[in-house]
Amino acid sequence: MCDAWTNTFVEMQQHKKPPKARSIKLSKMAFGIQGPGQDEEEDEEEVGGDFMAVLPCGQIRNRCSINAACNTQFQGTTAIGAKMAGWNLVYNGYGDRLLNFVH
Repeated sequence: MCDAWTNTFVEMQQHKKPPKARSIKLSKMAFGIQGPGQDEEEDEEEVGGDFMAVLPCGQIRNRCSINAACNTQFQGTTAIGAKMAGWNLVYNGYGDRLLNFVH
C-alpha cells in the first residue's frame, strides 16, 4: 500500500527524504554558546534525531526523527498560517470576538 501511495503521489518520494540534521556543536559555536573543546561530553549526551525539517517560510526544526521531520513540513506550515490569521483578526478589530484558538 505504501508503494502504491508513493507511486500515485510522486512528490511524496522527495517529502519522505528530509535532509540530515545539522551538528549541534557547530550551531552552538556559530552563536557563541560553546567554544571549541568546551562541554564535548555534553554534546554526546544530547538526545535528538538525525533529521531536520525546513519549512517554506525558512524556519528550521533540527535534530528530529524522520517522522517528525516529514510531518513538521505540513503541520508547521499550517500552524504558522493559523497564527497569522489570528493576528490579522486582532489587527483588524475582531480581537474582542475571538473566544478560543484551537490548534
